[in-house]
Amino acid sequence: MIEQYRSNYLSQDTQDTNNIYDSDTILELIRLASDADFIFVMNNHKNKSGWHLKSQSNLSHDINSSDYVEIIKSKVLSNISTESVFTTGNHGIYRMLYDEKISISKAFILIPLDSFNDIEFMVVCGLSKDSNYLNDAFSRIISSFYRATRNSHLQPSRIEESILDDLKRDYGFLPISLYNKRLDLFCERLSKIVMALLGSWG
Repeated sequence: MIEQYRSNYLSQDTQDTNNIYDSDTILELIRLASDADFIFVMNNHKNKSGWHLKSQSNLSHDINSSDYVEIIKSKVLSNISTESVFTTGNHGIYRMLYDEKISISKAFILIPLDSFNDIEFMVVCGLSKDSNYLNDAFSRIISSFYRATRNSHLQPSRIEESILDDLKRDYGFLPISLYNKRLDLFCERLSKIVMALLGSWG
């Protein structure tokens, strides 16, 4: 996911970075990285009633859009109370659905999102039942990634730092490889600060 973001970041004109941070684009990067069928975000603004579609990724090419939307409405959203999505300490709600047309079970995840003003949640649709992403850590990474990319001034390394910091804050520890990665990112940013200071004194 970070690599998808980095590639997109580096391919953009430095004077026109709006497309990098477009919400639909971010959801598409998450979809591609996780091999999901579809991803969307629902929003409930404090001054409006009801839930509204805020943004969405593309739909996987081999899927009938009208059939898929009906499945999401009738078998996913209608069977889960939004209150349960935002239970304290909950990073996601998982549902498995059997697709009779292709005889395969697919996973759907509802992920609460951090938002300053609104109530929002993301729905990751159509993950394989054997996907490595069906776990609590994945949901936390997704929500951290989405929140961090809302800040248009963050470079890919800062996004990665934010994700690692959130994981450490939530779980209290990180595998040694991630500790080392976080240290590398810190040292990299520190060296840039030092170089900038030296350049200003020169």
